Amino acid sequence: MHSIADVVREIFTRGWGGGGFAGLEEALAGTFTFHVRGTSREMDLDDLAGIVSAWREGFPDLHFEIDDLVAGDDVVALRARLIGTHLGRWGDREPTGRRIEVDHMFFLRFEGRRLVEVFELLDQAALREQMEE
Repeated sequence: MHSIADVVREIFTRGWGGGGFAGLEEALAGTFTFHVRGTSREMDLDDLAGIVSAWREGFPDLHFEIDDLVAGDDVVALRARLIGTHLGRWGDREPTGRRIEVDHMFFLRFEGRRLVEVFELLDQAALREQMEE
């Protein structure tokens, strides 16, 4: 059995970096609450896969480099950098060929082995600046 820290590493390396969540269904079963930029919404594995797919369409080499990961009994704190090259359409933006490297922080809360809540903090200003250079 893997620790929740191992599960979180897999979510970011295999899920985001590889574009798939096979083997993580137990941790991502049901719904979880996702908090970002003052909003909250319920999500499930299909919703998460859709978000990852959209990002990977715009940034095919997208991956997270994990700088720090600290795990407690039911919470994992993660500091990472989102890195990729804008080679495909992303939202309403045509490809620019620009490389991005954006700081991210996450708190992920688990109940048992299942993810139930995610808090995300993304450096939006750095992302906008790097997309417009």
